[in-house]
Amino acid sequence: MRLLITRRVLAAALLTALWSTAAFGQAPSTTTLLNQAVRGNWVKFQIVAGRVRIAAAQVGNLNTSSGSRGHSEQLSILQFDGSGPSLRYELVGSKEKLSLEASGGRFRLAYSGNSEAKLTPVEFRQSPGEPICLTIGAEGQQEVFRAPSLWHLWILQPEACRQRLAPLLELLRPDWKLEKVGAGVENQLLRMASGGALLDRARWAALVEQLGDNEFPRREAADRQLRAASPAVLGYLEQLDFSRLDAEQQFRVRRIISSLSRGLTGEMADQIASWLSGDAGVWLSLLSRPDASTRRLAARQLAAMLGEPIAFDPEADEAVRTRQIEKLRARVESRKSEADKHDQ
Repeated sequence: MRLLITRRVLAAALLTALWSTAAFGQAPSTTTLLNQAVRGNWVKFQIVAGRVRIAAAQVGNLNTSSGSRGHSEQLSILQFDGSGPSLRYELVGSKEKLSLEASGGRFRLAYSGNSEAKLTPVEFRQSPGEPICLTIGAEGQQEVFRAPSLWHLWILQPEACRQRLAPLLELLRPDWKLEKVGAGVENQLLRMASGGALLDRARWAALVEQLGDNEFPRREAADRQLRAASPAVLGYLEQLDFSRLDAEQQFRVRRIISSLSRGLTGEMADQIASWLSGDAGVWLSLLSRPDASTRRLAARQLAAMLGEPIAFDPEADEAVRTRQIEKLRARVESRKSEADKHDQ
């Protein structure tokens, strides 16, 4: 089916794209067809548990192209039985190129320019069961950042996300306002930490133990209470050492994780912060913040999660803190690696 786009609609889409570029930084100067597909609800994207997905798409096959001197765009939205919609988009301009591929849990968004444009190449990629990957820079000069989700990545590299990633992702949904949400997540994490409203780990540990109780009603009661802690308990459950759980506990914990992850729609800052608060890697990342009070809160929370004191001085100079963080990072990753090894 070919789309007919009026001059008025084209002008509105173009103005929207230009406004987005001016307001948020590096992004294509015009993405008329992609803009029109989003504004016309032919395709709708959403962020679920920190991953970008196609929420809905027009049923059937859709092929659209538009071209002018030095500028062409192609958009294809296909509906496959059982595997959901598949989208391919490509913009080729005189100095820039944007490509997007999305299908199921797979997503790839890449932007680059030619040698004259002096644009920094950016690629955002996600695949099921693998960390999200953000690559910035040309071949041989690339910075590569990996994280479990978009929101983990935002805490890890807030500046790169604000400058490079948000302008591109908001071409898909201008109302996401990722910079505002990302800042809100960090503020909420710190409010939770300073107010002592973070993890009730002792209670959660007792409930996980109760999931293996001999009596079915007690197992069910623990299951319900863990689900009611959504989504704060999610990070805690994801970091459990499954080798220490019996078959019943493992089955129920995996089912709870799956259920709570599906429930992370809407992606509000307080909801995301509750989810991230159970991840030691998040607090490890916050140890690098320029504000000393943030570092103190993060250090206190990380020590509580590890269950023992940590060698980190929030007031030390940057070089000393960097060395301390690297040692802590190795410690946290070693723990996670051991847990993953036992879980296999």
